[in-house]
Amino acid sequence: MTQQDLRGSLISAASSCIRIRCATGDLDHPDELRVDLDPGPGVSWKDVREVALVVKSLLEEMGLCGWPKTSGSRGMHIVVRIHPRWTFSEVRRAALALSRAVERRAPELASSKWWKEERHGVFLDYNQNAKDRTTCSAYSVRPVPDARVSAPLQWHEVPDCEPADFTVLTMPKAVC
Repeated sequence: MTQQDLRGSLISAASSCIRIRCATGDLDHPDELRVDLDPGPGVSWKDVREVALVVKSLLEEMGLCGWPKTSGSRGMHIVVRIHPRWTFSEVRRAALALSRAVERRAPELASSKWWKEERHGVFLDYNQNAKDRTTCSAYSVRPVPDARVSAPLQWHEVPDCEPADFTVLTMPKAVC
């Protein structure tokens, strides 16, 4: 289901849709590069936050600005707005290069290895930049017991944030 207006959003709500997923760009040229930080089993949220700050540092060195948000589950997303002039393949390759650079800077914390058997720590999922991928939109409620929300963050919030702080009960207070 595609929402492009209030009517589409109301239909989603009436259908009990709690997670809104959004695509990027014009279907041929994405308007964002996504950095999906996906912690492996037993990986702490502290490690996710540390890897996010490494990503921020690298982006700043390249003159780029990333916007962090919790995934609403166990990870974090960093969205980098780009001009929609590159193909999905080109953006995915750029995300892979960025992921490998993060892995070189924080080899004990981050991994860009595709095969699960080769991974450790926080997986930098560059494949979220493929043409067929969508991402959980900001403020979407996730299907977890405490109804966590995918919450946009400011960078100064990243070092101390906790995913459980962002739920359907707490977000209205944070936004208003």
